[in-house]
Amino acid sequence: MGFYTVTGFDSAQQLAFAERWFAAQGVDDPAAKAQAFLEEVGHSGLGEVLQVPLLTTIAAAHSSRNPGAPLPRGRVALYEQFLADVATARESASEVDRGFLSRWERRGRGRLAQWLLDHRNRLVTHLARIRTTRASAPLLDAAVRWLATTLPADLAWPDGARDELGQFLMQSGALVHDHGELFFLHLSFAEFLAARDEAARIPADFPGLDEWAVEIRSPSSRNQVLFTFALWAQRPGHDVTLIVRHLLAGDLDHRIMALRLITSGVRLGEALEEAVIERVVDLSHDSDGLDRYHGRGRQVLRELSQLRGNRRLAATLRRIAETNGLDASLRIGAAAAYAEVASLPEGVALLQDFGQRLSVDGTLECCRELAALAPADTGFRVRLLSDVLAAPTASSWSRLTAAEELAALGWTDGLAEFACSLLAGSEENGGALKRAGQLWFELEGPSAAPRVRAAVAGRAFARDWAKAALAHVLLLFGLVDEALPLLAYTIENGTDDESIDDVVHSWLDQEGEKAANGLVELLRGYEVWNSDGRPSIAIDLAGAGYRRQAAEVIRLSLHDPDPDTRHNLALEAMALIRALGPESAEEVLRLAGSKPGDDGLLRHRAAGLDGGWRQRGGPAAAGTAPALSSGLYTRRVHLGCPCSVPVRPRGRLR
Repeated sequence: MGFYTVTGFDSAQQLAFAERWFAAQGVDDPAAKAQAFLEEVGHSGLGEVLQVPLLTTIAAAHSSRNPGAPLPRGRVALYEQFLADVATARESASEVDRGFLSRWERRGRGRLAQWLLDHRNRLVTHLARIRTTRASAPLLDAAVRWLATTLPADLAWPDGARDELGQFLMQSGALVHDHGELFFLHLSFAEFLAARDEAARIPADFPGLDEWAVEIRSPSSRNQVLFTFALWAQRPGHDVTLIVRHLLAGDLDHRIMALRLITSGVRLGEALEEAVIERVVDLSHDSDGLDRYHGRGRQVLRELSQLRGNRRLAATLRRIAETNGLDASLRIGAAAAYAEVASLPEGVALLQDFGQRLSVDGTLECCRELAALAPADTGFRVRLLSDVLAAPTASSWSRLTAAEELAALGWTDGLAEFACSLLAGSEENGGALKRAGQLWFELEGPSAAPRVRAAVAGRAFARDWAKAALAHVLLLFGLVDEALPLLAYTIENGTDDESIDDVVHSWLDQEGEKAANGLVELLRGYEVWNSDGRPSIAIDLAGAGYRRQAAEVIRLSLHDPDPDTRHNLALEAMALIRALGPESAEEVLRLAGSKPGDDGLLRHRAAGLDGGWRQRGGPAAAGTAPALSSGLYTRRVHLGCPCSVPVRPRGRLR
């Protein structure tokens, strides 16, 4: 939502959620109610905001609790309503507060409880400012410190009541108290509360506007800047023109911010709104025209699509969509925005025309837009995707995308054969091979294992990054013996840490403790060339719950006589501490005194183990992993193809 890049609801998921929500509320026609709700979302300029599932849930709850009432218009009004709703959403919120006051009165601390009730919003706002300026700061600790410095002199928060304070603050609705800590329900709640507080402090002439505008360039602060500008503009005596003129004189980021003020519900007046829109989409403003939007055009167009019914904007979007020579992605985005702003049928018709005339990438992009705008019309998308799948010049990546989308639409003819052709052919891209294996598995499941084995065995050649992907695919289908030589080769020779982590986790997923023991044996003959992968593998093992095996692996690294490995000692110590907890302290300290090089960090890590963890104790290392009966290092496992590799202790290639 806002400026975030999140994986949230797309249009189809919003519709499915809304239908389930209103069905659960007992609505007579959930499908019709869901469609009406989402249409109102669009007309209120909230489509992008409601890609966040939590916010969609709250908006739907607001609609159910207030039947017949319109949704708030724009982001700012929506957040105001959100915070009002979540503050009263819990049943008997006022009774909970009365119960809190009554309990503390019985303890003789009624004045303290009343002061907290009167100042809860102020404390929550303080925590919002902490969250937006120091993301990792523990909020409950910050709340206790605030009370220590803010309570009247004759009041004090008692020791031992930390969790009760967390429960009390949770009643604000914006916070969650879980496992002894406080968290905001969503980061944007903290940003809005902090912005509301900030906007109230800024006078009408907005000193420091230049510094605020600089913050727009930072993705992590843009959303709070947007809220601050919008809330400042709502205050009596403030003229939003001051901000907007400043933004229009800036670069594209600043002009987008001006546009977002409009879509957030800030009223600029017709003339100023038109000036903002023209500056955002003006082809003649820069010498390179709309090329300046390369990589950003879709963001601009998504924002413009919130301005339903703007006729001048609709004409501009149609002109962009129909202008030959412009970037295809920009034209597609303009057509999709036109469908939202002006006419859904005409926008869909433009996209369908593009889908039949543009390149493969353009066709796939059109399919994605059509899925959002006209999800029920699957036949046309199936035809476009089938053409991409059959295109001889299309890349494997594009064909895989088409195949995955066809499978999602329920059209599976020939898709398993296509996946097989990639695994058995000359494709070397590890990502493509993994996607092909996953597609095949989703289509046919473990029953396809014999054909997967034959496909991989039939390959003429496989480079390092392909071997890692093939090991992952073989493990996915349960073909452990066939995967082991490729897995071992990846661990010994791989330069890609992500591939090593991938095959390690894939093996653990298939065989659990047997795989963990196997990794220990596999690494006994490991020789370091470029970098030592054992600490990272040990951390993976510890994270998966195999702490004994993790400790054994890290000890193999710790006791390596090669002095070139000393630069990894801090990582090794961290892995051992993660595997054994406080029991590792003495071992790490002994190592710090016996290994060459700087041991200060080692001693710090060992001495700094959490005291509470020391008292509770940690998992202990017990015994030694049994040797693999298969003798990984003494045999050659043949897959019946030239990509078979001898398993030998070599370490990673230089």
